[in-house]
Amino acid sequence: MRDAAIASAARTAIGKACRGAFNDTEGRVLSVHVIDAALDRAGIDPARVDDVYPGGGIGAAGLFEVA
Repeated sequence: MRDAAIASAARTAIGKACRGAFNDTEGRVLSVHVIDAALDRAGIDPARVDDVYPGGGIGAAGLFEVA
């Protein structure tokens, strides 16, 4: 079994619910930018990442898995 590590963190911008600039943007689209930023900050080669398990504070609609 390989060790797991949290190497970096990033988040999306905050906007007003249902009226903000991201109201028509899917979470998966925003997650690409967040994951890219976290990898860039940590200096990690994306090819070394096996799984990403992001969390959200908005409930089930904010949680997803990128594998």
